[in-house]
Amino acid sequence: PAVLIYFRCLKMLSDIDPQLHFSELRVLLEQYWTLFPQHEIRDIYVAAINFCIRQLNTGARSFIRDALDLYRSGLERAIIFEDGFLSKYTYNNILLLAIALEEWDWARQFLEDYRTTLPQRDRDSAYRYNLATYYFRKKDYPRAQETLRHVEFRDAFYNLDSRRMLIRIYFDAGEVMALDSLLDSFAIYLRRKRASLGYHKDLNLNFVHFVKNLVRIDWTNETEKNTLREKIRSTKYVAEREWLLSKV
Repeated sequence: PAVLIYFRCLKMLSDIDPQLHFSELRVLLEQYWTLFPQHEIRDIYVAAINFCIRQLNTGARSFIRDALDLYRSGLERAIIFEDGFLSKYTYNNILLLAIALEEWDWARQFLEDYRTTLPQRDRDSAYRYNLATYYFRKKDYPRAQETLRHVEFRDAFYNLDSRRMLIRIYFDAGEVMALDSLLDSFAIYLRRKRASLGYHKDLNLNFVHFVKNLVRIDWTNETEKNTLREKIRSTKYVAEREWLLSKV
């Protein structure tokens, strides 16, 4: 069985029918996961989860359930922890998958149940950032804003994503003055930090640019709206592309 599990992993990553081998791998893991030491079974689970994420990136949304189920069994069996801790990125991925399936109660309980498994250095900010994300996705903007005020911005990921979250909140709430101020300060921050941000600078600067266009657009002019929509689609690096397109 152990050899067969590795065989299915290999075929899942390289075969012409990877989804078949992924399905077979899921069945085998349920039966034989205890055959492996912790570091090996973790690598196998990560390979299966990454396969789901690649499928999701191609638009195959049915893999949301598969990915969340793998994460759940990995949590229950203590497989996906590293040195006893849950990484902040895994914590965030699990939350987003649960939200995508609208499992709101489970998602909220997950944040509380696994808060103490986050590394001590990131624990408070990771928890608060994800709690703000939860409220934001539920469109509870006042709670999302209040929670974001307590997120430590020393982490670049939280910094960039929290600013984008606030921009979307201000846009949806029609808070034009706060939105303009945040867009300008965000652009200044991105240009100042360009050396350390890599392509994330372009992702976020283009996001700022297109939000400003959304604020200025003539909503009665279909040609102008179509032009903006096409620019958003064709620009290589754009953060929150789907959100921007939903607003045009």
